[in-house]
Amino acid sequence: MPFRIWLVSFFVTSPAYALSLDEAIPASLYKQEVTISLNNLKAYHRTYANIYLIAELPNKQKRSVVLVSDFRVSKFPVKINLEQVARALFQNLGSQGEITDLYLRVGLFQRWNRKPTAVAHSQVSLLSSSFLRGGDQSLQFRVVGRRANLDALLFFKGPFCYPEIIYLSRHREKESGDDPSLTLKGLEQAQRLVQAIGPVEAIVTSTRRRTWLTAAAACGFTGDYREISYDDFVEGCHQKGIMVVAYPDLTSKEVISDLQLKYCHKPLLMVSHSGEIPSFSLNLGLAQSLYVDGYKDLFILNFPENHAQLVEHKLLSE
Repeated sequence: MPFRIWLVSFFVTSPAYALSLDEAIPASLYKQEVTISLNNLKAYHRTYANIYLIAELPNKQKRSVVLVSDFRVSKFPVKINLEQVARALFQNLGSQGEITDLYLRVGLFQRWNRKPTAVAHSQVSLLSSSFLRGGDQSLQFRVVGRRANLDALLFFKGPFCYPEIIYLSRHREKESGDDPSLTLKGLEQAQRLVQAIGPVEAIVTSTRRRTWLTAAAACGFTGDYREISYDDFVEGCHQKGIMVVAYPDLTSKEVISDLQLKYCHKPLLMVSHSGEIPSFSLNLGLAQSLYVDGYKDLFILNFPENHAQLVEHKLLSE
């Protein structure tokens, strides 16, 4: 049976301010497909599924779009493109207000003598952190009906969305001491690094001074700018329309999660440390660790089908 999409409308008397789709839902979610499958199926005779996308508003009212109607469970798995239905849902919302949560709801029912009998329903929040970070979520159905038993695991695979490209580099030549700055030679190396990459929309560094001073060249800083503060660096990048984030540990899971949430489809420059790049590359999913030798390495990564891939390893002059 073909998929059918229906809008379920509600009348709301109290107006609220409008919120755009991009503001309400991360693009890493609604621009992806969600795969739904039923596993461990012991019995599914005359069992069907209805799947809804439901938006919850601050006043606890709800709006919904029917994604799949009267779908035989024997035909699972099913892939659903959330962008089309999310936009339909927002058109239905109009200017009624912001979304506090977004659910994927599945209802199972059995049809005997043309009369449907609901047997189970459950839902999963698509705005939960684990789902947005690419995690898997499942809903367990254990239903004993009058004529058939249904034992099924409903499986949702969260979306993955990475930057368009990552330019990964170690900081350039540093001075000695605690949290040192760059040397004059390091400033020159930073300029050569920026000349070797394309335009970027985001910069990720560690909290160490030598990393964000290296990245500052991508925001137009030239000459001897070693006396600038971190706030000066951030302001200069923002004036160029470049997002900046610094992490104390670039090998943490938080960094990998943010790559999917904050930098989806953006070209990104990451300036790290020689001791962190090998672990980061493995955390990202590369088959082999990346290692640096001195201050000349530049790794260019992309994500075909959301899998990390080393495109090129450049050795710049020191």
